[in-house]
Amino acid sequence: EYLLIATSTGIYAAREGILAYKLAGLVNAGSAVTFVQAFNNVLMFRGNDKPVYILKTLLEGFVPVEQLDNTNVYEENDQGDGTDTIPNAANAIYFQNRLIIPHSRDLIAASDYLNITRYQPVLSSFRINQGSADSLVALHKFDQTTIICFKQSSVYMVRNVYGNLTDLVLDELSSAYGCAAAKSIVSVGRDDWYLSD
Repeated sequence: EYLLIATSTGIYAAREGILAYKLAGLVNAGSAVTFVQAFNNVLMFRGNDKPVYILKTLLEGFVPVEQLDNTNVYEENDQGDGTDTIPNAANAIYFQNRLIIPHSRDLIAASDYLNITRYQPVLSSFRINQGSADSLVALHKFDQTTIICFKQSSVYMVRNVYGNLTDLVLDELSSAYGCAAAKSIVSVGRDDWYLSD
């Protein structure tokens, strides 16, 4: 296990009994980042204006994400053309063997099943909005098939997140309170707590 540290001078890895050392690749995180582990890779989300970076090996360090072809055929993935590299974002979650990425104002991109580098913008993208103008702040896993979507002034729940995503159901939980900080969301027993203004 390693602790990853993003600084203005580089990305460092530390481990018990070993001093932190600078990784190759990206020299400057640029701003606040969010690390997300998916399979044996770590992705670094740096905001809507900066590309996503991936760490495949400590020796290689963080490099820009490049779209990889699916090596196997899965029913969950659309087999046609039209895929894009995963979008830039401030954060994401790894859920049901996919990256679930909030981007733009209220869009969510779901990567291909077992391929975290690409997504289908038409079939694997959905909007969290029932008439509100607030932006997505973060996503949080609620149970095995449900994600809570925290926006600035509201909270939504997306159910049936599995398979090819055709059975998704969006419900508004609250239009009175939103989330003020993405990293404030925590599970406490059966409850989810978050900072709201």
